[in-house]
Amino acid sequence: MLESRSRMSLPRLFSLALLALFLTLFLVVAMVSVSGTRLYLEQQLASHAQDAATALSLPLGQALGKDDLVLALANVASMFDRGYFKSITVLGNDRSLLFKRELAENVEDVPPWFVSVFPISAGTGEAFLGSGWRQLGKVLVVSQPTFAYQYLWHTTSSLAAWFAALCALAWVLLQAVLLFVLRPLRAIEKAAIDILAGNFEPITQQTWTSELSAAVHAMNQMSRHLGSAHAADRPDDLTGRRE
Repeated sequence: MLESRSRMSLPRLFSLALLALFLTLFLVVAMVSVSGTRLYLEQQLASHAQDAATALSLPLGQALGKDDLVLALANVASMFDRGYFKSITVLGNDRSLLFKRELAENVEDVPPWFVSVFPISAGTGEAFLGSGWRQLGKVLVVSQPTFAYQYLWHTTSSLAAWFAALCALAWVLLQAVLLFVLRPLRAIEKAAIDILAGNFEPITQQTWTSELSAAVHAMNQMSRHLGSAHAADRPDDLTGRRE
């Protein structure tokens, strides 16, 4: 009895194996999906930053060519306020900082651990500033990765939800299959106990697999054989008792 209690039941064993399989499959699919999506988002952020830097290079070059820092700052502010940028930096020809607009990274609706585990590199867009033949400096643009993090988190959480639903459905189906599969095994166990008690009734439980059908057939043959032998021995026992 103690030995049987210490052993794991077949439904629990299959359930743990199914859970381990789905967890492994989810981790593999999630890593591939997150890596591919993150790479795509990084490329989009870099392209967005480069397009913004290229668009700013002409008006900034014209403004700096006239030494009009107010106009240059207005062009940067106009781009920065209507776009999704982390920072826009304008450097002089000697790489000195002329001015900079920056917004702190604030990733909302995304767990901090997700941001730390799957960091997104926004990339930097660069464009030289010039007026005529003169080179006046460089503009550096970094896109804001907030929406990229939110999109990555949404796709990953949706993937996890689908896997959880599929795992629950597979568990329900597994329990239903085991319910039909284990019935013949319980019938075989009951038949063995009945044989020990002298009851040789055949197993009538329907089986769903060829292996269990063979086991039930063999058990019924043994039950019939032992029943016949037991019936043949009973008259001798009665005669011996009369003598």
